[in-house]
Amino acid sequence: MEFDQAQIDLMNRAYHQFGKTMFAAATMERSLVNAVAQHRRAAASESGQELAGDLWEKASGETVEKMIKRLAPHLEKVPGLKDRLDAARQRRNDLAHTFCFDRAPDLCAPAPAIRLINELAADEEIFLNLFTEVQAISRALMEKAGIDIATADALHTSLIEEAKRAQ
Repeated sequence: MEFDQAQIDLMNRAYHQFGKTMFAAATMERSLVNAVAQHRRAAASESGQELAGDLWEKASGETVEKMIKRLAPHLEKVPGLKDRLDAARQRRNDLAHTFCFDRAPDLCAPAPAIRLINELAADEEIFLNLFTEVQAISRALMEKAGIDIATADALHTSLIEEAKRAQ
């Protein structure tokens, strides 16, 4: 099947948006990893336990479903957040495992391709909004564990600036 340049450009736009959406999904997942690590840190702080190992490495070995279950007590404080995360997890899995095969025919005509691009852009926004909501939970857990948020923010800013200079 031959495509004209306009259709190829549309396909490129769709896959560009797909990449941005998957990055947003990964960002949301990383916020869950951080929240699980902070949850473990806060729980250890409350019970006076010493933690061993890399909390983030341990958390990143869990599935998104397991992280959501682990964080349920914190997620329930925000109405609908757990349900939105469960739906986002399912959508992320669909994108990762079936999108390229199941939705490829949509790229063969302009109208379905544009609908697909818009759908992916909406998914990207959902993932990024969930990232923000989960980060708020992480920050509350950090405060609970006695971490100075201002210092953590300054360190984050410093790391970002250092990465920009390294480019």
